[in-house]
Amino acid sequence: ERYPDNLSARLARASAHLQKQEPDAALSDYAKVIELDPKNTYAYLGRARIHGTRRDFIHAIADYDQALLVHPDNVIVHVDRGLAYIRTGDVDRAMVDCDRAVEISPQTGGGQLCRGRVYFAKGNRERALAELDQTMSIKPRHEYFYYFRAESFSQLGEFDRAIADLDVVIKADPKNQALIRERGTVKSKIGDGVGAEADFRRAEALGSGNTDPVRPK
Repeated sequence: ERYPDNLSARLARASAHLQKQEPDAALSDYAKVIELDPKNTYAYLGRARIHGTRRDFIHAIADYDQALLVHPDNVIVHVDRGLAYIRTGDVDRAMVDCDRAVEISPQTGGGQLCRGRVYFAKGNRERALAELDQTMSIKPRHEYFYYFRAESFSQLGEFDRAIADLDVVIKADPKNQALIRERGTVKSKIGDGVGAEADFRRAEALGSGNTDPVRPK
């Protein structure tokens, strides 16, 4: 292996592995970077996000904790940890992170997104949508925000609005099989069987057999 201690090269390679749907290889690179540089925020953040995609939120939060020890005012990490806390049901800690993100950088939109998700988890639909709409007014073209708003709309039963937001995200990332499959699932809920089937087939083709072929009910 050439340049085994080159941290920038390892981080770049980890990102390349993720692009190729190789999370285990990316985890290996992130772990090596952390071993060589225990204060590398990017490696903790990258590894935490992989844990999150695997619903291993305990380990994700642990990595976010380490990243914040190094850079306590990192807005992205506060938002990501807040979203992870929501997934564990700890909405009070989540709100602390969301509020801190807004306090640090009110114009990035991430903190408002995070707060919207907290209000949604608490069952406060009106406050949730108000925060999410504020997020979109700050960063109207940020696909990350469209995705989370789409997820919220879907869970609220506003499927047409969820599909509209997913359309935006998929246009920006047309080879993301998970997003396409999710849109198919939402389409099936409004009775658009043709559109749903088209999305499922498209996702399966992109996954080369790695996508679950079972259609959601």
